[in-house]
Amino acid sequence: MAVFEEFGILRDIALSFIVVAVVFSVEFALYFFREWHHSKNRTFNDLRFAWSIFLISMALNMSFFIMSDFYSSGEERLMWIKFGYVALFMGLTVFSNIQERALPWNTHGFFTILGISGIIGSLIIPHDILKYIALFFYSPLFISLFAVFSAFILKRSSGVLRFYSFLLILGFAISITGYGLTIDIAVESIGVISYTIGAIFMVIGVVIMSFSVMNIPSFGELDWNKKIRNIILLSPDGHVLIHLTNRNAVVKTDDKSEKTFSGDALKGIINLIQEVTMDKDTVDVIDHGDVKINLLTGSSFELIVITTEMLQVVRKKMEEFTTKFENLYKDVLNEYSMDNLSMFKPAEAMMKQIFEISS
Repeated sequence: MAVFEEFGILRDIALSFIVVAVVFSVEFALYFFREWHHSKNRTFNDLRFAWSIFLISMALNMSFFIMSDFYSSGEERLMWIKFGYVALFMGLTVFSNIQERALPWNTHGFFTILGISGIIGSLIIPHDILKYIALFFYSPLFISLFAVFSAFILKRSSGVLRFYSFLLILGFAISITGYGLTIDIAVESIGVISYTIGAIFMVIGVVIMSFSVMNIPSFGELDWNKKIRNIILLSPDGHVLIHLTNRNAVVKTDDKSEKTFSGDALKGIINLIQEVTMDKDTVDVIDHGDVKINLLTGSSFELIVITTEMLQVVRKKMEEFTTKFENLYKDVLNEYSMDNLSMFKPAEAMMKQIFEISS
């Protein structure tokens, strides 16, 4: 039988919030897919792509459950429930696969295979058995994957990014709580009020998680510091004040490339950029074959960060370094001597800390 066999205020509230959750999920999914599709450097590892697929699966899952819990009973209800489980496991399969590829450990596709088994199980296992398997077997495993992935994001993030990572975890906790309150076992134990509260929680969770994903970079940027090859600070007249080579770079820098990206060659590139943009305190990027040259013109210096990919995190780090560097050296930038570059040792240490590299 349906969860809500009779009309009432609890039914109306629950249905309204479930519909709102479906609409929000679809809208956010379309937004994230559009953002991903229009990105110049889109990859299937992008968090926005993964989240758009997962939100579509959740929207389908909730739509099927609306049919099963509000408008059907008997064998027809079981059919809608099966469709709902299949949709959910399809989304979990895709999302889990992308999470597994983002993690630094080889999981051998365990959670992807787990998701596929869930799809097959949803089609062949009777609902009276499946609802317990889903609750006590699949749910703990997928929650553990998300917990490990969340810990990985938190470890790799800092500042505002860490705040949004916490929000993502909070939203997930609220959503999973809400989803748990709508399942048959919870309704049978607590009553229909459980479903109504769960529907409200699901809307709140979807909004919080989607807002967080808007502000979290793609999975490919989580190891951004390993994609930095060189960081160079130049004086206005082209003298190298600081030159760091990242020892932990994924692509090791050889002697030839170091000579290519130093001194006059870089100054020439900067002059070319300045002729076009003439903007200070903004990051420009030159695509130079297998590397990207990120340039930022400060008040009395030029900052160059050479990376293997275009990275939004690096741009923010450049702006952060520029602000701190100018505050630290604003009174002496125009009075330095090439014979006394040791005065920039504190800036070098600050550069290593901000960009999280070792040289």
